[in-house]
Amino acid sequence: MLREGLLRVATEYARATQETFAGHSLERYIRLDLPRIVQDACSHGTQLCTLGSAGKGNWASVPWVALLEPKLTSSAHEGFYVVYLFRAGMDGLYLSLNQGVTGLRSRWGEAARRDLQERGGKLRTLVPDSPSQFDAVGRIDLDAPRRIQRPRFYESASVIARYYPMSALPQEAELRQDLDELVVYYEQLVAHPITGSLFRAAPVQRADALVQDRGIESAVLTAGREVVFEIVARAEGRSLRVSRLVGETDPAVRIGWYGRSADGAGPEVEEYVDIPHALLADLVRALERH
Repeated sequence: MLREGLLRVATEYARATQETFAGHSLERYIRLDLPRIVQDACSHGTQLCTLGSAGKGNWASVPWVALLEPKLTSSAHEGFYVVYLFRAGMDGLYLSLNQGVTGLRSRWGEAARRDLQERGGKLRTLVPDSPSQFDAVGRIDLDAPRRIQRPRFYESASVIARYYPMSALPQEAELRQDLDELVVYYEQLVAHPITGSLFRAAPVQRADALVQDRGIESAVLTAGREVVFEIVARAEGRSLRVSRLVGETDPAVRIGWYGRSADGAGPEVEEYVDIPHALLADLVRALERH
């Protein structure tokens, strides 16, 4: 039973983390048994695959069990999916529509949190009628120590969510109904024609590719708060420039690709990419080679 399985994890996890991870019965239960229980509890989305994790090599602060659409993603590292996320203190858990964080985090570091939040907002606009019992903006608090970063990314990646306190965990029928309704919402998003474009890999990942693909011929550092880095392109008189900093302490800048507006009155943003600060110097070197 789903309720029994969730309660077992919340009840036993704190004690288990004081014991050896490898070969532990609860680790195996979260990784193998609980995903099957979640799959059986869901009457929709029978084609979805399920995954569970209590960590890799060591106990995770936030164990989870997810249902994924295999046509969209084969792992919890990318795409988006339905997931149960346990709070670190095991006093509650969330049923969340969440996004894979590993890929973006490895590319952009802390700056990825902003992208996850923005992409979550875009997903909510595609199918605005989310199940009424869920928080419509996906607020979650996993109560993990601040030194552990991954849960913070889970929080930023949440699209919609419902919180269950363990002291008042709903009965089996309500848990199953919530799961079914979230899976239906998930499948609507997966089927939406715009969804795929939101989860494509970042269009620019290396400075050399930026130079080669965009026909950029020079880069100019400029003073001021609004534009701190400007790049001039050969083609069509377009320019690539910083539209805003992702965050004062974040290791990336957001750069918008501008063209001429239809009325000729000024620049019009067409798309943007995020470039780590560390790549800006690399970009200048790349320009010098072309």
